[in-house]
Amino acid sequence: MIEGTKRRALEESGKALRGEFSVPAGLMHDGHLILAIDDHSPNPIHAALDRLMFRPEMENSSSVPMTFDFAFRPGRNPWLGNGWSSSEPWGTWSEGPVSTLYIPRTWLGQGPLSIIFNVEVFLAPSRGLDAQTVRVSADGILIGTFQLSRTGARMEVTIPSALLSQGHGALALQFDLPTSMSPSRLGVSPDARQLAIGLKSLTIQSIP
Repeated sequence: MIEGTKRRALEESGKALRGEFSVPAGLMHDGHLILAIDDHSPNPIHAALDRLMFRPEMENSSSVPMTFDFAFRPGRNPWLGNGWSSSEPWGTWSEGPVSTLYIPRTWLGQGPLSIIFNVEVFLAPSRGLDAQTVRVSADGILIGTFQLSRTGARMEVTIPSALLSQGHGALALQFDLPTSMSPSRLGVSPDARQLAIGLKSLTIQSIP
């Protein structure tokens, strides 16, 4: 879990309450965060203020460098598009032959950037599945091809500045997974999901 950019707190109604705090980026959803305040100080705040709505205000044009984990947390991870299973305590499995991530461009700055993915890999060597093929595209442009033959693998891709300067909204990262397979079909477990890689975390860094 990462320390996100600082957010400025604004009470929705009544007298404005301002302050700064750091929020794990994985908890943000649709640009808002509900914060429950548990105050054990000698003079606690009024009960009416124990649940506030906060609106993120980006202090900088980029949040890089940043690290983001894909372990289980309440609510669906806003970065996950189609092709992902439910999150687990360690991370999130891909499900099916194509999986997509969406990263807000406002977090990425001008680039170029390096993105490092730490992943689990579904392998079954005794059943002929010795490696997973992973092709990574950014906004439809192929930026990396990998053959992952061990668990605890690492993939690193480069996002050129040109991809970050064009378009608005989110940068779409697509994972094509042609060797994804279900454990049940291979006879190694009852799991019927079509698995390939499991995202544990990613790190985004600027390239000098």
